[in-house]
Amino acid sequence: GSYMAEASFFEILEWAKQTYRIDEERIYLAGYSSGGYSVWALAQNHPDLAAAILPIAGFPEIDRVSNLTNVPVFTTISRLDYVNSQSEVQLEEAMSGSRLFMPQYENEMLHQHLREFGHSSQLYNKMMKYRRNSYPREIHYSTERNRYLQSFWVRLHGICRGEHKAEIHARLTDSRHIDVDIQGSEGLTIELPPDIDRAHFTVCVNKQIFEFHDVTQQKLFFTHRNVWLNSPEDNCDVDLRKGTGLLDIYLDSMRIVLPNNPDSRLVRVAKGFSRPNVNGYDSIVYTRYPIYTMPDVPKNIMEHNLLVMDINADNPLMQSLKQQCMVHAGKTEISYHGLSLTGSYCVMQVIPNPMNRNRTCLIIETNDPDSLSHNLFTRKLIIPTYSSGIHPYLNNEALIWIDGEYYGIYERDGALVKIK
Repeated sequence: GSYMAEASFFEILEWAKQTYRIDEERIYLAGYSSGGYSVWALAQNHPDLAAAILPIAGFPEIDRVSNLTNVPVFTTISRLDYVNSQSEVQLEEAMSGSRLFMPQYENEMLHQHLREFGHSSQLYNKMMKYRRNSYPREIHYSTERNRYLQSFWVRLHGICRGEHKAEIHARLTDSRHIDVDIQGSEGLTIELPPDIDRAHFTVCVNKQIFEFHDVTQQKLFFTHRNVWLNSPEDNCDVDLRKGTGLLDIYLDSMRIVLPNNPDSRLVRVAKGFSRPNVNGYDSIVYTRYPIYTMPDVPKNIMEHNLLVMDINADNPLMQSLKQQCMVHAGKTEISYHGLSLTGSYCVMQVIPNPMNRNRTCLIIETNDPDSLSHNLFTRKLIIPTYSSGIHPYLNNEALIWIDGEYYGIYERDGALVKIK
């Protein structure tokens, strides 16, 4: 329902675009069960991706389902389907504001019986009558992850420090007025809809009015500095790993790098991250991320997301990454912003790839290889779905195990919090 599934989807979609003549206004998403979860997740994170969706026997992240008010949603609902049993009313209420929510009720069918609707030509024909509307008149969008900030013609400039969510409600009230309510973000970009009268129009951001005349540019930028300002450019610096945290490495191609002659316990952990489990019905992910040992790594290794593992500074690749680490690991202690913790530790933290800030490096360091067995998340990695919401451990940008205790840092340079 997320992470590797999303990375795989976009890789395949890009291949399809390059191989075939694709009408990007007529891309559709359909899936059953775990695939239904994936369809909901993709569409909620990328509302302007698909012309219509058909999630069968899956369920969305209910707090963000309003992201889909501009997306035609064909779905099946049965009171006997364990996936949405007792939750169908919650879904109906959440989607009540969307005239494009078109459920098909099959109240006597079990989960496995709903699979047949994945072969329904009638449903596919209905779905494929729609084309993507890139400029809907009203947009609702919320996000908990800085990887996902775009909804049609508005883009958030990240989630504010200290906040866990950003929300926007944008309305094109007529050809001369755009009204925006925004929370949890300090900026936004508006791509002007073609219906706007560029000779004279206003934009109202949180009740603050900006007037424009004879506009030639396609985009407008707004930032918050005590008051909202019309900015000449989009100069926001977004912490892209906020909200996805340690799992950000699975949103693109990934390589694993071990030190020379690695300890067998380190190799075991690397294999676990190379073929992780998920918390879906079928827990097996049919993937094998490549594992390399120093110095035998490809020349283009930095073009990928990286998982770099280290015991007591044995991995030479760490020398180029250390300066960007939030938590500094020593022989007997770790330190973070003047705070020191002493003991047997395992530190997991994400940083930008120094060659490309859009790419991510996950660093795993320890001073005691036995700690890799004590740490629940290096002993076995089970990746949650987006529909589970923010994970209290894995969606931190740093997770520390030290002498049996867990500590998390949710966003870069944020507070160190003991996790119970």
